[in-house]
Amino acid sequence: MRILQLDLGGHRIEFHPYVTVLRGLDDDLRAKLIDALAAVSAGRPSVDGLVEAHGVVLDLTDATLELLDLPGAGETGFDIIVRREQLPGATSAGGGGRGQIERARAEAADRLARAEADA
Repeated sequence: MRILQLDLGGHRIEFHPYVTVLRGLDDDLRAKLIDALAAVSAGRPSVDGLVEAHGVVLDLTDATLELLDLPGAGETGFDIIVRREQLPGATSAGGGGRGQIERARAEAADRLARAEADA
């Protein structure tokens, strides 16, 4: 099964077949999206949307997930969400990415200086 789209309040999020990168989500919308994806993986849709299974597009409903033999509410599901803190090299919350940005900026400035010197 593949999630094609989720409707989160006034926002429709459509997913690419292979990789979807979402940017510019506020904290509230991001939390709603994570909750919606986790709910689908547990077999209990919390928002409207579309899924595809074996080339057939279906509405995201309890009946659809039951038809696809996903575990229902109360059964043991699995978590499909990879969270920031689970990624390799993750640091504690609160500015962990700033050091990476500064290192990348310094490396870029160094490469630029070498390129200018070579020119």
